[in-house]
Amino acid sequence: MSTAGKVLIVLVMLLLPVWILLVSAVAQLNKNGGQAVAAEQKKYASLETQFRESKELARKTRDEHSLLTTTAGEDVAVLRAKQSGLESIRSSVLEDQSRKQIALGHMQAALKNAETDREHRIKEKAQMITDKSDMEKEVQQLMAVTTELTNQLEKLRNDFKSTYEQNKKRVAIRTPK
Repeated sequence: MSTAGKVLIVLVMLLLPVWILLVSAVAQLNKNGGQAVAAEQKKYASLETQFRESKELARKTRDEHSLLTTTAGEDVAVLRAKQSGLESIRSSVLEDQSRKQIALGHMQAALKNAETDREHRIKEKAQMITDKSDMEKEVQQLMAVTTELTNQLEKLRNDFKSTYEQNKKRVAIRTPK
């Protein structure tokens, strides 16, 4: 046998297990595919049954809907009549409420201004009390200073009188008569 034949036989022998694996993989795939097709056919049959049931349910629902629509139309007419009466009452209530809210707003603003004025008066009173206390302290200090100065003045007057009398006596002694 030639070398090419030997090489070819060796290559065929080496590729034979690979071919066997590939053939078994294809067989397995076909088997799984067949099972998947069977499962899908079962699903299809089930879905087809559900579709028929859904069609029947939709027909019944349409019939019920048309009946309900007719009844609802009559009910809506009655409700609209009631609603118009209620809306007129509601509008009068809302108008009254808005008037009262405006009045409440004015009262709240007046109350806020009164509170602000009250706080201002309290601050003014506290300031006046503090100022009065400071002025009373100042008056007390001034009275103390005045008393001290008055005493000093009295002492100076007495000193002046005594010095004046002494000077008069000295002048009288020095001047002959």
